[in-house]
Amino acid sequence: MDNGLWEISMILTCDTDPQLMQLTDYMKATVGEFTGVPKLAQLLARMGAWDTGTEIYEILLATTDKSNVDEIAHIQNQLGYLAWQKNELDLALTYYEQSLSNRTNRQSSRVALTYRNIGLVLKEKGEYEKALEYYQDALAIDLGADPPNQEQIAFGYHQIGVIYQIQGLFNGAQESYDRALEIRLKHLPSNHPHFGTGYVDIGGLSFARQCFSEALTSYKLCFTIYENSLPPYHHNIAVAHYNISVTHSKLEQHVEAFEHAKQALDIALLTMSPKQLQLQLYRKHFDSMKTKLDN
Repeated sequence: MDNGLWEISMILTCDTDPQLMQLTDYMKATVGEFTGVPKLAQLLARMGAWDTGTEIYEILLATTDKSNVDEIAHIQNQLGYLAWQKNELDLALTYYEQSLSNRTNRQSSRVALTYRNIGLVLKEKGEYEKALEYYQDALAIDLGADPPNQEQIAFGYHQIGVIYQIQGLFNGAQESYDRALEIRLKHLPSNHPHFGTGYVDIGGLSFARQCFSEALTSYKLCFTIYENSLPPYHHNIAVAHYNISVTHSKLEQHVEAFEHAKQALDIALLTMSPKQLQLQLYRKHFDSMKTKLDN
């Protein structure tokens, strides 16, 4: 970007492009359960518009018939997810616990979703053993479903792998990541954003093992998928830039590290509030990369 102008490289496609049709059909199926305002709120949450999504879900919570406990539970789960994205961890846990208390079927896929979400919050709070228990409970529900939701099963293995990696159990992490990737290869479109998540996992494991060139390859694959399947200012693209920057820095490639650090910060400044820890992390990293480049 220069003087407020963007240079954009575009590749022509059409409505009959096989990959585009496959991804579009998948996304329609993903949000097909909801209509009207609930669908809008869900799409905003998926696109990273957390504040606007929160406002809509709060309106839905206030106006939904209190006898519709399953719908109330769903809205509370979504509010918990949005609070988690904004690093409001205690508020997120409160919403998730309220959601569980309203569930009539404790073996449903929606309960599994809330278990996974609680696990995410506990992971952020450093309570790894508790997080692992929630992840395993969620995976057990998903594996017993008829029919099983393969996407959620893959995500369950991914989350368990993350905890193993944090605990330094690299073999267990690799096994979990491999199972998640195998399921995604069979059941998801090749350009689906969750493939990016899989490559983040593998890249992170390589990084933890100090195999930085391997990590960079995985992170770049992740970035390519995100760039082709997500809005240009989506927070996952900022994460991808940050991961690539950190890895370039480890390889003493400071120009590339600075460029990606700047792009991560640019996206964060446009999409995140000043109090968000991710924005603070990106700013601190950018300053560090600028110092290295200047020296």
